[in-house]
Amino acid sequence: MSNEWYTLKYKPTYPSALSRPRVRGAHFVPEQVDSFSRFKYLGSNTWLRTQCLSRPLRRYCHLPTERSFQEFSSEDLFNRCFKGSELETLDEVKKIAFDVNDNRLLQLVSDRIVALENSIVEVNKFLADPVKCDLKNQFECLCKLASDEDWCWNLQCTTCGHQIFRYAFRLMSRGIKIQDEARMTLGNVYRASGWIVRAENNNGDYEGQLCKIPSFAQGWPESVKDTIANICAEADLEVIANNCKYPDWRGYLGLIAAHMSSDSDAYKNLSINWAKQLLEMGEGEASEFDLQEVANGERTLSWRDV
Repeated sequence: MSNEWYTLKYKPTYPSALSRPRVRGAHFVPEQVDSFSRFKYLGSNTWLRTQCLSRPLRRYCHLPTERSFQEFSSEDLFNRCFKGSELETLDEVKKIAFDVNDNRLLQLVSDRIVALENSIVEVNKFLADPVKCDLKNQFECLCKLASDEDWCWNLQCTTCGHQIFRYAFRLMSRGIKIQDEARMTLGNVYRASGWIVRAENNNGDYEGQLCKIPSFAQGWPESVKDTIANICAEADLEVIANNCKYPDWRGYLGLIAAHMSSDSDAYKNLSINWAKQLLEMGEGEASEFDLQEVANGERTLSWRDV
């Protein structure tokens, strides 16, 4: 039996609204608090476990009180505290189980790690093959991919909110190319690399793999807008029109105008370039407003223009 206490970070918690650090003049202060689990091996596949918080709450300090201690069997402890843990935490628990010679907990954790590693292998089997596109500009490639896979480009879609395009914009802003092979790896959490945004891969949840996309109310950061605008300004709209279905390709331009519009020089340059190209292609009549004003630099491009 070991007399040593082991401490592992547990999921964040929100303490009671009545706890002293969260009340400021009767105003509720929403504040997330880190919590930690402390474990002590009692022998015979039995553990003593308690949870403590990262700072004082009410009269309690970060050390647990006696009534907070609970005994668990190795299996119950694993199912309750570690079954859904990330790989880094599982590795720590595995070392602890080995140190105290708890073979049951060691086996449970090892089996879970193997299951996670096998799941990554299976996921990679079903990821779509890399995109083969020889177009020079990444926005041109994006439009062709979207047309081939029938991505939703409806600005007012209430089903998907053209989410797949918004994730694609995130990858483009990071310099990830559409031709890059998509792979999933297992680090502390599941991680994606390469161009993973495909209709075949889209289960409606890229969060965590690609980082969150902003809500419609928040909008994109100016740095992202400028990066996307610079890429799109170099796109050849005639190439896009020849490789994509109509009117879909006009909708793709509208998404850029709706999401990336700003007062920056990058977007002004994009507006002038696209307006001139549309006029040369004879597409000006399809616009609701006069594109010549945009081409002359009198105003920037609106989604209604395209």
